[in-house]
Amino acid sequence: MTRGIFGHTKAEVDRKLGGVPREELPDAVVVGTADEFVERLGRLSEAGVRRVMLQWLETDDIDGLEVLAGTVLPQLRG
Repeated sequence: MTRGIFGHTKAEVDRKLGGVPREELPDAVVVGTADEFVERLGRLSEAGVRRVMLQWLETDDIDGLEVLAGTVLPQLRG
């Protein structure tokens, strides 16, 4: 399982990171906007990964989870 940090905009992602630079996050963390999620998960797929289990720690951000499901997941199904 890997942590997912998702935001509608880059500014929202940065806010959720609380000042931690993306470069300091572990490589396994999937972080970014919808386009960045799709790109990152696509690279994992190209490397042979067939399943990613994202851990959603922002339990008060149900809207963000719904946006992730509506914008990212349809682009991954093939």
